[in-house]
Amino acid sequence: MGLRVVLVDPPKPRWWLLADTVMPPIGLAYIAGFLRSRGIWTRVIDCTALRWDWDRLARALEKLEPDVVGVGGPTCYADRALKVLEIAKEILGPGVLTVAGGPHFSILAEESLLENHFLDVVVVGEGELTAYELVRAVEEGRDLRGVLGLAFRDPSGRVVFTGERPLIKDLDSLPMPAWDLLPMDRYRLVAWGKRATMLVSSRGCPFSCSFCSERIFWRGVWRPHGPKRVVDEMELVRERYNKDLI
Repeated sequence: MGLRVVLVDPPKPRWWLLADTVMPPIGLAYIAGFLRSRGIWTRVIDCTALRWDWDRLARALEKLEPDVVGVGGPTCYADRALKVLEIAKEILGPGVLTVAGGPHFSILAEESLLENHFLDVVVVGEGELTAYELVRAVEEGRDLRGVLGLAFRDPSGRVVFTGERPLIKDLDSLPMPAWDLLPMDRYRLVAWGKRATMLVSSRGCPFSCSFCSERIFWRGVWRPHGPKRVVDEMELVRERYNKDLI
């Protein structure tokens, strides 16, 4: 039996939960969709939408018994993403592989690994292929140095970066996000009275705003989905999940 992967969007503070907008963790949904399409058992826990606290998340992890726990997200709740991994180690033991990705951890991979002993691996940059190859390498007992796009500590404690992975050329080759693994009925824009969600029609940005991480994370490259793929995904979330605002 292969490894079991659980991706977690962490519990948020009370002020966040009182906001009038709840949107899906679309980055995790993309990773989940890709892993599942390659035959890897994957689940997503969106604590924000589910209104779960830390205790409820801990019970879920204990029940699911994953081999890999992954988090992502921006700097504004990186501390909460790290707390997920710390809890995973406490509950599941040192054998669980803890992984972080997304802009914050990609850009601050070395600092994150050196400052947080419970974080095992950082997926640097675009995550689908790297996450998949990471899981397969662990399953097969292969050296992680052979997987591009990873940062981790070696036995001496030194941080190793395996090198940049080329960006995916054809975004339409990716499966759609794993919407069915998310509580789609919870996503909404309350102020407008809309059942809302978000889609990704392109990745990256050609501009170089000094305050933005997009240029670093996506290397200044902009890549669009094709029009048909975007329309297909719009139709899917409208018809299957009854969304009236995208």
